[in-house]
Amino acid sequence: MQCTLPPSLCTAGYGTLLRRLSPSLPFTLHNKRGGEVSHNNSFFLLNRRSFCTNTSNNNHKATPKGTSKYFERLSSQNAQQTPLTTQLPQTNWLVGKIGFNGQKIGFSEGKGVQSEAISLSLRNGCNVIQVSGSFEKGQSEELIGATLNRLFEENEIQREEVVVVNRIGYTPSLSNILGDSAIFPTLSPSLLQSQITQSLENLDLKCIDLALLHLPPTDNLLQIRTNSPSQTQTYSLFDSLLSAFLHLESEVEQGRIQYYGLTSREYSTPSSHKTSAFTQTLTNILDTIQSKKGAHHFVAVEYPLNLFEAQGSVDGISFPKVAHDFNLIRLSQRPLSAFFLTPTQKDPKYVRFATVDSHSDIDITKELKEKMDQTIHLEETCLLMKLREKGVTDDNKNLPASKDISWGRVLASSHERLRDLWEWKFIVENQIKPTLDEALQKMSSDPRYLGWTLQYRVVAREMLKRYTWALESIHSSFYDKMKNEVECLWNEGLKDMNLSQMALKALIVSGQSDVVLTGMRTPEYVEQFLLSNEMLRTDYQTSPPPLSSFNEVVNNAFDERKDPY
Repeated sequence: MQCTLPPSLCTAGYGTLLRRLSPSLPFTLHNKRGGEVSHNNSFFLLNRRSFCTNTSNNNHKATPKGTSKYFERLSSQNAQQTPLTTQLPQTNWLVGKIGFNGQKIGFSEGKGVQSEAISLSLRNGCNVIQVSGSFEKGQSEELIGATLNRLFEENEIQREEVVVVNRIGYTPSLSNILGDSAIFPTLSPSLLQSQITQSLENLDLKCIDLALLHLPPTDNLLQIRTNSPSQTQTYSLFDSLLSAFLHLESEVEQGRIQYYGLTSREYSTPSSHKTSAFTQTLTNILDTIQSKKGAHHFVAVEYPLNLFEAQGSVDGISFPKVAHDFNLIRLSQRPLSAFFLTPTQKDPKYVRFATVDSHSDIDITKELKEKMDQTIHLEETCLLMKLREKGVTDDNKNLPASKDISWGRVLASSHERLRDLWEWKFIVENQIKPTLDEALQKMSSDPRYLGWTLQYRVVAREMLKRYTWALESIHSSFYDKMKNEVECLWNEGLKDMNLSQMALKALIVSGQSDVVLTGMRTPEYVEQFLLSNEMLRTDYQTSPPPLSSFNEVVNNAFDERKDPY
């Protein structure tokens, strides 16, 4: 049986991955799933007999010996600052409890600083790095790969000492492009093969240590529309995942990956029914692989875990329980940010666990008004705008649209909708500033507008900065209150920390994750999370409270929060 991807999806617009995606997505459907095996016997079979370890070609992949040697060297260099470590099940890799998340790495403006942060992490006990071709359109992998290979060549670290984790399969960008047909193709062996190939090329490595397959929604039937609108083909979760897992086993055989697992960013309330059903499906899949291959290399799960999303549940499935039952590596992501929903809200809001500046030493309201008035005045006196208002057509067709040089007026009319600090920061960095810079670059090429362009660039950026300060000032009291309440839960372990450090430390000591993958884009972040004495300390007289206690405090803080506007 085959599923044919609609030709309209095989367009050039998606780039390397979609161009390589075969129009035909073959899947072998296995109707016989073996005899009924009890829960405990299945786990014994999987964990004790069916798992195998790779032993060849160790010079281009992480090894137990290499990762142990890495920490022995660090300890000999600085015995006073010992990183927090753990030995991962089944692989026996010795790794730091804090891993490096490569998301939001690779922007051209910050590549030097980001490469320095990666290097500093690797020199100080962070030997797990997560990458993905979907992170910054491959630029993240290229920067991380270049940094790794430079450190290998300079003999600062060895390839066997570093665990490279690669996220493949379903991504939001694929979902946007493929639409309703996204689920099934993202489990296609041809797509997975293409993604692994591209990541190896970007990283300039021979092997990925752990490939994490992004788990799509786990309804009983996954549907894809065929070329005929009247026909729908359905495939069970079992068949779809089995096909993907069998391909990943072939990647192991080729030496392109060592092991594989599952990941998802979609947090939800855990359901015992869905967890049990998924566990049985996974058991059947791995039993089938064992019967075909004699062994499997499924070793890990990854899930969101933070002070809001404290249960590690993905699409109703408790991944920590699955990890416990199958003796899997537990990787957690999104430690310092979350999406929350209060009873009065329709859409979830993004929040970061970070202390923000109150800017109490300046009159923000006055400064913001001054900068906004200056920006609007420049817009009103702009020669290009005046000509357009009179209906005069300029011969220079390369000039920007009026809306791209009207940010003072845009902000003045839209500030009621731009009240969330983190949403605003994202919009400024990813939409407003790039659009503004491109528009002013076009105008500066015309001598008539050069003087205005130089003035507007300075004033508009100062206005955007003041608006950010205003939102930070409004939010600072709330985050200070949250910090105080979190610290009160475990004063001994969290004192003298900022809110980000508190949130990360609570996860590390919770026991609900082996490695917490953390974004550390600058050396300052690395120093905060990896090198501070507070983060490294382990000699506590009191036990930390469970993560659920932190979760309760944080949720109460948000439920009680008043709208600052």
